[in-house]
Amino acid sequence: MISNETYKTAVQEMLYKKCFQYRVDVEPLPSATIEREQMSQVLRKVSFDLNKKYLRDRAFPKLPLEQKFYFFINPQDRNNLHYHCLLHVPLKTYNSRYEIKPFSDVHFPLMKQLRVNALSRRSRKILYNKKVMRNHMPFESTEATSAIKVERVKNLEASINYNTRQMYVMNDSDFLVA
Repeated sequence: MISNETYKTAVQEMLYKKCFQYRVDVEPLPSATIEREQMSQVLRKVSFDLNKKYLRDRAFPKLPLEQKFYFFINPQDRNNLHYHCLLHVPLKTYNSRYEIKPFSDVHFPLMKQLRVNALSRRSRKILYNKKVMRNHMPFESTEATSAIKVERVKNLEASINYNTRQMYVMNDSDFLVA
């Protein structure tokens, strides 16, 4: 039987070799949690749209994984479910002058699709005041903020270590969305 630390180290070593350029954090929503199935469907749609827009080859489903956009997802904390995702950007895109736009290509489609709960068809609040959140600190700003954060990866190793800190051998919740 493989130990948790050995498994986590092996996965981290494999991920260090990948070209993850963006990090997507979906915070726990006070109105309703996002189930794993819905999150994978939404990210699959976003990665499909990115592949369709930025890859020249129309047969991109047949391309190797390294030549496509895809997400690595690690759900965190089952009691307060939230997601940390890494977006793989291929080295060669349709036109190297064009770079993906984090807001219009990733953040806005995620916000649009996660706004409605897939099971109950009720709308969720994606923008919320921090005062509503349980973990709000008194000295923090109370401006409206988004539950979805998309930012460029500054340090790949640190982002991978942070995303995989709750990774376990017997847990099948870490997955790739291609």
